Amino acid sequence: MVAAFKIATAIGWLAIVANWLFPFGGQMQEILHWSGIFLAAAHAVEVFVFLPKAKRAGGNLGLHAVQLFLFGYAHNMALDQQLAATTA
Repeated sequence: MVAAFKIATAIGWLAIVANWLFPFGGQMQEILHWSGIFLAAAHAVEVFVFLPKAKRAGGNLGLHAVQLFLFGYAHNMALDQQLAATTA
């Protein structure tokens, strides 16, 4: 389930970045532009909110930060699963 959310988020990011590099034109360009700004801002906040949980999960903290920025709550769900597995 987490992988499906990460794939969907990656597809969204690809569309947004493609639009920034090669503007699609029309209303879609505007929607993707503002969606990208909102997504980047929301995921930046999620990095700071969920970073303490990433520290508890262990592993490469920088990689967790990048994944939190790219995938947001989907990576947080993966962290929850990882923490549940280590405490069970």
